[in-house]
Amino acid sequence: MKKYNIKVLGLCETRWNGNGQTRLSSGDTIIYSGHGDMDHDHTQGVAPLLAPETMRALVAWKPVSPRLMAARFNSKGRKTTIIQCYAPTNVAQEEEKEDFYSSLQSLLDQTPRRDMKIVMGDLNAKVGDDNTGKEFIMDRHGVGICNENGELFTDFCSFNDLVIGGTIYPHRKIHKITWTSPDGKTDNQIDHFTIDRMWRRSVRDVRARLGADAASDHQLLVATLKTKLRSFCDCRKTTPQVQHIVSERQEKIEEFNCEVRNRFEALADLAEETLENHWTEVQKTWKEACTSPGEERERAEGVVDEGNLGEDREERDETGNQQISLSTDEGRPQSTVLEAELRSEEERKA
Repeated sequence: MKKYNIKVLGLCETRWNGNGQTRLSSGDTIIYSGHGDMDHDHTQGVAPLLAPETMRALVAWKPVSPRLMAARFNSKGRKTTIIQCYAPTNVAQEEEKEDFYSSLQSLLDQTPRRDMKIVMGDLNAKVGDDNTGKEFIMDRHGVGICNENGELFTDFCSFNDLVIGGTIYPHRKIHKITWTSPDGKTDNQIDHFTIDRMWRRSVRDVRARLGADAASDHQLLVATLKTKLRSFCDCRKTTPQVQHIVSERQEKIEEFNCEVRNRFEALADLAEETLENHWTEVQKTWKEACTSPGEERERAEGVVDEGNLGEDREERDETGNQQISLSTDEGRPQSTVLEAELRSEEERKA
C-alpha cells in the first residue's frame, strides 16, 4: 500500500468467517465480512484494508454477505460510499448470480443519493471492447469479448449509471489484464472499478500494476481518484455533562407546557364577562405558569422580592464599607426625610 500510495485496498476471497475489524501491526485496519456461521467452510469473503488516515475518515460500514459489504467515508464536499464485491464465476448457477445482483442492487439503493458511489472488486465479468449501445458507461479500451457475466454487469451499470473505469484509458494490454490462469495461457479483465457517471472526471487513471507482491493470480488494479478524505467526528455524541443539562432543560420545558395546558383548561371553564377581564386572566395564567416553585427559590437566593422592598436592606459601597439604610412606611429612605426637614427648617430661619 505504501509503495503505490493506496488509501483503500479492496480484498476478495479473504475466507474469514464472521465480520469485524482488526488493526494490523503496520497501523492499517482491515474490516471484513464473511459467512455468519463461524463453523462454515472458509470460502469467499470480502474486506477493505484502510490506511490510518482513511480509517479516521470512516463514517460507517455495513457487512452484507460473504460477497458484499459497504463502507462510507467523509470526504471534501460530500460523503463517499465504496461497495466491495466478489461476484460468482461465469459457470455458477443462474440463481446464485441473480441473488448476488439483487443484493447488490438493494445495497446500492440504500446508499444516500448525494454520495459519491464506487463499486469495485472481483466481478468475474468480461466486458470486452465493444461498447455499442453502452457509450455512456464504457469506452472501447476493454479486453476480449463480453461473456454472460459481462452482460449482467454492464446491464447493472447501465441501470445505475455507473462508468467502468478500466475501459476508459488507452493503456497497453498488460496494464489492463487483471487475472492470468496458472498455466499462463489465459488472461482476462475481470476485476473492475466503477463510479457514478457524474463523478467520471474525478477518476484520473485506472490500470493494473504488475509489480505488486499480492501472492495471487490476480493483478493489483489501481484507480487514481481526485478526492480528499477528511477526519470524521460524530457531533451527535455529547459529553455526560451536556447530556445532563439537555435533559434538565427538556424536563423544565415539559413541566412548563403541562402547567400552561392545565391552567388554560381551567380558564376555559370560566365565563367571559368582558374582554378586559379575560385578558387579565390570561396574563395572570401566564405569569403563574412561568413562576414555578423552583424558580421562586432561585430568585429568593439572589434577588430581592417585591414584598420585601419595605424591609431593611444592606448594601456595600465601592470601598467595601457597610451602609445601612432604613425604609419608612411610605417606602422612602429615612435619610431623605431628615434632609427635607433640615432644608425646611433653614428656610424658616432665613
